[in-house]
Amino acid sequence: MQQGWPLIGDLYDSCMNYTNTSSRIADNASLKVLVPVLEQIAELTDKAKLFQLAGVLSKTGPSFVTAIGVFPDARDTTVYVLYASQTGLSLPDPEYYLDEKKFDAIHDAFHAYVMKLFMLVGWESREAALQASAVIGFEQTLAPLFVPKENLRDPVASYNRMSVARAASRYPLLFSRFLGGTGLLYNLTAQNADVIVDTPAFFNRVEKLVTGYSVTLETLKAVLMYQYINFYADVLSEPFVQASYFFFAFTLNGQKVRAPRWKVCLQRVVKKFPDLVGKYFALQRFDNASAQLASELVRQVQVSLQKNFGKVDWLDEFTRREALEKLAKMTNLIGHSTRFDPFPYELRGDAPLADNMRIIREHEFNRAVARIGHPVDRSEWAMAGSEVNAYYQPTANQIVFPAGILQPPFFATGRHPARNFGAIGSIVGHELTHGFDDRGRYFAGDGNLQNWWSNDTAKLFSERTDCLVKQYASYAVTSGADQHKVLGYVNGNYTLGENIADNGGVKLSYTAYHTYITEHAKKLSKESEAGATELTTPMSQEERSLPADVADKLFFISFAQAFCTKGSDAYMIRSLATDQHSPERWRINGVASNLRDFASVFSCPANSPMNPKTKCQLW
Repeated sequence: MQQGWPLIGDLYDSCMNYTNTSSRIADNASLKVLVPVLEQIAELTDKAKLFQLAGVLSKTGPSFVTAIGVFPDARDTTVYVLYASQTGLSLPDPEYYLDEKKFDAIHDAFHAYVMKLFMLVGWESREAALQASAVIGFEQTLAPLFVPKENLRDPVASYNRMSVARAASRYPLLFSRFLGGTGLLYNLTAQNADVIVDTPAFFNRVEKLVTGYSVTLETLKAVLMYQYINFYADVLSEPFVQASYFFFAFTLNGQKVRAPRWKVCLQRVVKKFPDLVGKYFALQRFDNASAQLASELVRQVQVSLQKNFGKVDWLDEFTRREALEKLAKMTNLIGHSTRFDPFPYELRGDAPLADNMRIIREHEFNRAVARIGHPVDRSEWAMAGSEVNAYYQPTANQIVFPAGILQPPFFATGRHPARNFGAIGSIVGHELTHGFDDRGRYFAGDGNLQNWWSNDTAKLFSERTDCLVKQYASYAVTSGADQHKVLGYVNGNYTLGENIADNGGVKLSYTAYHTYITEHAKKLSKESEAGATELTTPMSQEERSLPADVADKLFFISFAQAFCTKGSDAYMIRSLATDQHSPERWRINGVASNLRDFASVFSCPANSPMNPKTKCQLW
């Protein structure tokens, strides 16, 4: 194996080892991980010490109620800075607690899960039940104090910069004691470092809550104990894993069958070693011809957006110039990360999985905090090269396409360009459009948070996005078993950015496809194979001879096929509460119904569902 790859094998072996999961040895090893920490928590005598210990534990475990991270400073994206945000809930979203009907539906399973965890570490059933009630009661109190997720989409409102010293003074428990436990407080204060607090309202409310008499020390101890057990539950012995699966996967996500162990272990390896796995995947499944073809397709769609800016009639000339400048500065990464970060630790394939995961977690923490105040490396990837996904990074003004998504059915050499443009081209357009959606528009070409819009044009932008908000908010999501049973409605505000990107992406790619067809009509009719960077390479005669109207339909079918999915009711309910994307049905039909080209290609009758009179148009 090449350098670094043994870590992949060691973690995978540790995860797959039956002795580490389903044996008396595994049960004892699990208690060895948990009990010393639980005893430390039990011995605490005041809240200040509890938050201090919570900070210590966060380096290898849960975040308690203070999430800290290190990211590029949104107003100076050349350097890393400390961020602090809200956390502390077990359920996917505060909505699960605030919606009485939704909470009642899962309360018993939630209580049973928390109770089970306490029993697995030695508590009697009666005491475990009381602890579970205390934990759930605290989370119910915490949920209304969260800043709504829709508000966090505003990067200006969530950028609240203050000195670390000031934050420590304002939030003695949540920040001063907690950060002290991490070992960061003294050095950052001495350096006059700053912190960006995403959610100051949350910190104000929760600081007041936990310092008051309504939340006792014993309750906070129960919460911290539970969080620590829960954090490690899915990497401990089988009783813990089974309990975690039944609540989080079965109850909350509707997953009826546990994934095979090999698949779980593979996902864990990908998550912890994304660059290494991505490099290995690309060596096997992504050649130079594919990379060149993907790069050319990205260029084609980017040119489509450039031309489109010249046609958008609601942009004034000042904002149009700024938009074109930002687009010109946008960079892309394709395939996989070429970075190599050293791993100054060893893993053992025969060691308990929790031990290896704790080593990795501590390294991740130390590596992150060591970056504070240092230059940002924009070549770093935010996901594995093997992942079937793509993203736009606003603070880098960069679009990224892993090799994992540059595979069939999204992308392949040797097929009609309508298929590539319809599937991956629409995704390329989607990511490009994110640079100019309701969040991305606040970032300039250098990635810095900066207002580059005229007031009048910003107002017109908001008016046009209101159309999309209302359109998507009208979409009902129904049960897979009963189409008359409404599970909920799309959150038009929360999904706005993704809906803007979906609509813009397909439109841009369709235009790019037709531009390409026009420019390469002669090449499409030839039997000979073109060069490696041509989007027709090496296409079959059957696909070369497709009539233009059939190829247009193939474009839209390829777009829709890329988003085909089937989900349980529980999964759909969770997605409505947490996913910034609309459910796939509306990602497809919502976009298509806004496109005049779609209505024309499929001869949709006027005022029919797929060709409504009112069509929302932004980019």
